[in-house]
Amino acid sequence: MVTYNPDSSFEQNVRALLPQVGKLIIVDNRSSVTTRSLIAETAAACGVEVIWKLQNQGIAAGLNAGIDWALARDQFSWIATFDQDSHVSPDYVAAIFEAYSACPFEDKVGIIGANYRHSIHEGSDDSRSSDFVFREIKSTMTSGSFLKTVVFGICGRFDESLFMDYVDHEFCLRLRKHGFKVIQAGNALLTHRLGFPTLHRVLWKRFICTNHSPSRRYYNARNRLLVYRRYLNSELSWVLSDAFGWFREIVKVTLFERDRTEKLGGIAKGVWDALREPSWRSGRSLERP
Repeated sequence: MVTYNPDSSFEQNVRALLPQVGKLIIVDNRSSVTTRSLIAETAAACGVEVIWKLQNQGIAAGLNAGIDWALARDQFSWIATFDQDSHVSPDYVAAIFEAYSACPFEDKVGIIGANYRHSIHEGSDDSRSSDFVFREIKSTMTSGSFLKTVVFGICGRFDESLFMDYVDHEFCLRLRKHGFKVIQAGNALLTHRLGFPTLHRVLWKRFICTNHSPSRRYYNARNRLLVYRRYLNSELSWVLSDAFGWFREIVKVTLFERDRTEKLGGIAKGVWDALREPSWRSGRSLERP
């Protein structure tokens, strides 16, 4: 679990996860002094080990630190990755492996993702089962995902050059390019918060705005384009679908979010920096070994 200035729900999220895993490691990406005290107190109370990073090198670097810790012990078949603001259901891990057991191509599965529920819907009825046990998808979010340990020796670690945003999608697409499959567990319910969500309604349509900061919008735009360029030939349908979703996000930012000028400026700068990448201009593939 990678942390960076977690809020008061952090201990609750840790305690929900702890009984369901063999070992929990927290990697802190240089939180504030006050928040580090919260993390240390929670870790001591729960018997959890913490890797304290000396600087915030991004979500990918934090994930890789935990992965390297696990791989060095050579005793884990699966490594799960979680965000600090994600809360698992009591039978979460059981549902993950229920999906895996139901899958007819177990040997090809590289990663199992969650069935996400946005935190803004917390309190709604989530007790009913999903209409599927598992389904194959093209990419999934980092939080709540279970990855086979063997994939890291074949596909490498998370791409630290992306810092944050699209680290998870890039890794999933890289797994697929190496012949692995990504599946989603229908009954593995994970409550997850994206940004600072607000609920809006236009006529009969309800939708959520994430209200990400301008700097987050920058990385989101920059990394989208870098990943699009990297996998355009092999994952064209995913790129087109994601680009359409990005267009909808920009519309929501423009119409409903505050500080839209700064956020749109962050998006524009991210696009500009992505297009200035030497690999983009020359047309070379950005795929890493």
